[in-house]
Amino acid sequence: ELDLTTPLKISLRIGMAWMRDYQGEKRGIVVLFQDVSREKEAGRLKNELISTVSHELRTPLAIMKEFVSIVSDGIAGPITNDQKGYLNIIMSNINRLGRMINDLLDISKLEAGRMELKKRLVDPLFLIKDQLASFKAEAENKKIALSAALPEKLPRLYIDPDRITQVLVN
Repeated sequence: ELDLTTPLKISLRIGMAWMRDYQGEKRGIVVLFQDVSREKEAGRLKNELISTVSHELRTPLAIMKEFVSIVSDGIAGPITNDQKGYLNIIMSNINRLGRMINDLLDISKLEAGRMELKKRLVDPLFLIKDQLASFKAEAENKKIALSAALPEKLPRLYIDPDRITQVLVN
């Protein structure tokens, strides 16, 4: 692909193929120039929309999370065990929605080539056990048994722990 700015702003996709005769000998080249300006602009606008909407959704989500925590902790007054259970379900879904918003932002970053990986040496057992523990209460509420058959020791990996955690959560 080629982006031109003069004499006019245009994005071209260029494809080339050999022309061969009936004996398979190369006789020339066919070149196709395709204007992809609209597609590129539509992609840019889509990414901008996803980014804007995702960021705008974060604020009310953070407020909901804070108020659910206030009520759940009994700061706004006493609550029953049933109410506590309902609030836990609400919090779980708020967290899930937050992960979905982050996934949308990550897709947008990947498509734009702006995804930054923050790699470091990490113990994969810690990541796996941590995620198992974070889903334990939710699994028990749904009468699901979570387990992992893990060796006692695994080599440390040079990875982005946030991205691997995201894979495990998904």
